[in-house]
Amino acid sequence: MTGVTGQLRKLGEAVSRAEARQLAALPAEERFRLYVLADARGDKQERRRLVDSCPRETWTSPEAAFVDRIRELHTLVGMVVVPALRGGLATLRWLRLAAEVSCDAYLLGIEDAAEDVTAAERNKVEALVEKALDALFLDQMELMVAKARAQLKAVWDAFGAFCEEDLDLPPEEVLRVCCCEPEVETVKAESAEAAADAVERSGWRRFFGVAWRARALGEAEAWEEAHALVECKRAQEAGATEGAAEGKDR
Repeated sequence: MTGVTGQLRKLGEAVSRAEARQLAALPAEERFRLYVLADARGDKQERRRLVDSCPRETWTSPEAAFVDRIRELHTLVGMVVVPALRGGLATLRWLRLAAEVSCDAYLLGIEDAAEDVTAAERNKVEALVEKALDALFLDQMELMVAKARAQLKAVWDAFGAFCEEDLDLPPEEVLRVCCCEPEVETVKAESAEAAADAVERSGWRRFFGVAWRARALGEAEAWEEAHALVECKRAQEAGATEGAAEGKDR
């Protein structure tokens, strides 16, 4: 009896080995089809057999520390730096255009409303209005333009400090690598004479450094600091929203 049991066991092992060889030899297309069918009928055991018997492949890749830095640099520049710089330039263009349109529209309204007066009187009124507009509109616009330039300068200076101190690379070259149209010269020209907002610059500099250490270098402490920055930003935005609502109620 014992001999029969042993023979049956050996036979079972031989069948298992044969099945294993058959499963290992399955073409990828057939293995895929069988896996889907097994999954559809809820046969977990068959799915596992198909996966375990699948031939294994090995490959090599560039060092993760190198690849992570390249990937995260493109992410940081493409999703944060470039939009911030282009947004600053767009704000400056909009402010200057708004100043021109406001003056032109106001003068056109004066001209339309003064159809019954002489040309000399209309010219005199327009000259006085234009002078007043220069003092009223343009001065305010210049203040807004100066503020926008200071914010643009803050981003550019913070990014430059990050590139030089954390990456040991010139910011102009980093932008050219990561962006098709970085508008470097326009940014530099607009911010050349501006005084960077110190608070804005400090905030951007800290953000760039923390984001780099967390995502590219994988530092656990940097992730914690990044979460703290996000929570602080949310609190500031919530406070600003509440302040605006209170002002509107008054």
